[in-house]
Amino acid sequence: MFVQIPDTMKKLFVYAALSVLPFVAAGERTEYELEYSPFGEEVLAGDVWDVSRLAVEDSRSKAFAGIGASGIYGERLGGRELLYLFRGDSLLFRGYTSGRIEGLLNDSLTVVARFPLCGGTAGVGGVSLRGRRGDVAVSAVGTLRSEVCGTGRLVRAVADTVGGVTLVREVQRLDERFPAGAEESRAYTVTIHRWYADGCRVPLAVQTEYDGDGMLPFGRLYLSSAPVESMAGEADAAAGARAYLAGASLKVRDGVLELVVGNSSVCEPFMIEASLVDAAGHCYEKAEALAGSGSVTIDISVASLPRGSYMLVVTARDYPGLAAKYMLVL
Repeated sequence: MFVQIPDTMKKLFVYAALSVLPFVAAGERTEYELEYSPFGEEVLAGDVWDVSRLAVEDSRSKAFAGIGASGIYGERLGGRELLYLFRGDSLLFRGYTSGRIEGLLNDSLTVVARFPLCGGTAGVGGVSLRGRRGDVAVSAVGTLRSEVCGTGRLVRAVADTVGGVTLVREVQRLDERFPAGAEESRAYTVTIHRWYADGCRVPLAVQTEYDGDGMLPFGRLYLSSAPVESMAGEADAAAGARAYLAGASLKVRDGVLELVVGNSSVCEPFMIEASLVDAAGHCYEKAEALAGSGSVTIDISVASLPRGSYMLVVTARDYPGLAAKYMLVL
């Protein structure tokens, strides 16, 4: 269904879109600090997505996504901001901006996904973008196809696998006219994959790919390493273990990484495992201990490791998916 958007409403959306990203940046956002080369077509072949085997492009990416005022959802990925709008249970595509010189808005309310996500759901809608690139008017028309591909496991690093993750695929096929009244058009495709943890509306990972006339194919996968928030109804034992891990701290002294786990929280004894990995997911050191009551100290030698960025992943063996992660630079 094609619904025309009044100009006054579009102006309000432009204002909101420009203001939402700074608002999100101030706190309500998911950071994608790790940037990888993208999955190929094999992304749709199974239900285990192992990001750790992909090539790392940037371990300090500034990409992020979040929901801001009035339900506007934005993804800032590599210099382009993809803009959407939550209305009820639906996520609608609204357009994009690129820096301060380019911005296009969708004239129609094109549904990308409905929450909660349901496997096998698919849809196709029309897209009609209008805006400016610098001082020149530009337009693009085409289709947007979206599909909930399935649920599986997202492997973010060694000892860091998130289960119950749902993959949503979005494909925009557009014909652009620049300037807007030009007779000839340029065809291009934007393919976006998003991985959502159960119950979440902001994805754990986003992969974008661009390809088309006169364009070099380009793609990146943006990944958040932040702990997945506990879900409603979490068992008391798992909640206790989560609170216990929340009290962890670490410091490096005399070539030794000292991890102290535990605070005033007390829970049933459980095994924890600490793995030191680099940005590519390669594991260098590993240690384990019995935790649950009082503080536990784990020492890991780092004197012989090359300088660089690392991540310490602390997992609970009895509670799959429960992990705490700490970034450090040696």
